[in-house]
Amino acid sequence: MNGKIRTVLIFIITIVVSVVIINYFSDDKHNKITGEITIWANNHTYDYLDELAKDYMKNNKRATIKIENINNNEYFNKIVNLNKKDVPNIVLFNSEELTSLMKEKKIKPEDQSNLINTYKMNFSSSRLQEVMIDGKLIAVPLTSRPLVMYLREDVLKEYGYSSSDINTWNDLVKVSEDIYKKSKGKYRALNGTGQDYNDLRTLLIMQNMQYESDKDKIIKNVEKNLKDFNEKNIITKNNHERYFAKISSINGMKSIEGLETKCIWTANNPPAAKVGSNRFFVAQGENLVVLNNAEDKELINSFLEYVSNNTNIALKYALDGSLFPSYIYAYKSNKVEEIVKNFEGKSPLVVMSNISKKAPKINNYNLYKEIEGNLVN
Repeated sequence: MNGKIRTVLIFIITIVVSVVIINYFSDDKHNKITGEITIWANNHTYDYLDELAKDYMKNNKRATIKIENINNNEYFNKIVNLNKKDVPNIVLFNSEELTSLMKEKKIKPEDQSNLINTYKMNFSSSRLQEVMIDGKLIAVPLTSRPLVMYLREDVLKEYGYSSSDINTWNDLVKVSEDIYKKSKGKYRALNGTGQDYNDLRTLLIMQNMQYESDKDKIIKNVEKNLKDFNEKNIITKNNHERYFAKISSINGMKSIEGLETKCIWTANNPPAAKVGSNRFFVAQGENLVVLNNAEDKELINSFLEYVSNNTNIALKYALDGSLFPSYIYAYKSNKVEEIVKNFEGKSPLVVMSNISKKAPKINNYNLYKEIEGNLVN
């Protein structure tokens, strides 16, 4: 009996000592991360990055991460005009801005291929395409903008339709023309103002690139699409006109969720250009770009690794509708299926997550950026 008790005691002591040693070295590892870095956020991402930084510093007490909020309108020019010694460690750029940055002689982004390849499964292939320049992954995806068609189901029902009747652009045009006529001009189909118009244009560019590779022809096709929508009263021309659909992303979910007027919306895949063609597209997101890691490489890499694997905070901001983090495993939670105010059917986050994962790479992403830039200008 004494021998058995001795064996049990030795086993328990071994376990306790092992746990203490593991905790000691784990704490020691956290405390080894030292230094101070500065990250420039913008109005859209400041709260998210600030919370990520604070959470990181709780477990890395010798590290300091400063998040500064820079006005969106001044962001790019302010950075490229800085003296090299004043450049922050990490900044935010979309893929077009990354391309412009590569042309600058004074400031160059650091290659993030090693980190991203380690956590490649955490990001969709379409998002990684956005940060690939000259064969290098030069930024870490932070946010995504999966494009969704939001349809007002109660209006469709009032005029004899449902969201299942709209699968292609031709379907939308037919339904829209009929509702415009029956409502005596009260309802057009698509919101044609603000960010919704920009997202509509982006979607049309990406869809046209499935069938055409000539830049001038794609631009001509997109301009024709938009002109036809205007002439057929498919899109609104000002904020006073009513509509029953919009092409948008998570910002669209948040705006609909905030409506006080009684309404019922659904989140759907965008209309296909042709029957059976791709309906999964992602607009440009924001990326974390390292510009200065001379003295704090370990801290920068550690924080970017933390951001690339964060679930709880990423999910919190997605559920709030503030932004759509690029970390795709954040959406494995059942919380994304919860009911959203003013919506019925699938949760918008479920639809966006599905689109984000399934969106294929664009054949020539540099051509897309060039066309987008030309049409915006």
